[in-house]
Amino acid sequence: MKPGTKEPWSRERLLALTAGSSRLEFEREHAHLWLVRPLSASERVSPGFNTVAVHSRPKVGREPGAPPGIASAMALLLADPHALGLHPVKKQQGHAWSDRLHVGRAANNDIVIRDDGVSKLHAWFQHNADEARLFDAKSSNGTWVDGVRVGDSGTVVQSGSSLRLGRLWAFLIASGPLWDELSRLRRQASV
Repeated sequence: MKPGTKEPWSRERLLALTAGSSRLEFEREHAHLWLVRPLSASERVSPGFNTVAVHSRPKVGREPGAPPGIASAMALLLADPHALGLHPVKKQQGHAWSDRLHVGRAANNDIVIRDDGVSKLHAWFQHNADEARLFDAKSSNGTWVDGVRVGDSGTVVQSGSSLRLGRLWAFLIASGPLWDELSRLRRQASV
């Protein structure tokens, strides 16, 4: 699958994108939120390898709760380039429900998360001119925003919101703050 469509973007791809652009250019080109989450062992790709495991979906041991802060997550990304996945929270062309961005384990979602605690269709984002909302799709393990379970009317989300999809933690970050963190990460990596 092409990175940036359903699968998470790699650290290298994001560093390359931010290296050639200013913060303002990056924000203009990527005027959306990003969902940041840990990758399971089966999702991690080592440079130089392209191995496919058939019938293998190991359970990933993660504790429920709040995700680390943005700075902690970026430090983790510096230490282990394959630890986190970054998904653009942006509708993919050709997907049903033009007003909804689907998140779940099934391959037909806009954001695919391969974790047994995430339902096939777990949640969806809905955007209007003023706000973005996250709705639970009657998932088996629930959806939380900033520690509060998402109800039937959804919950407003923004940059800095922490999410929990079943057992999996994640958080949202806007393109500007993401560019700042990646620029800091690039400076630290070059030292």
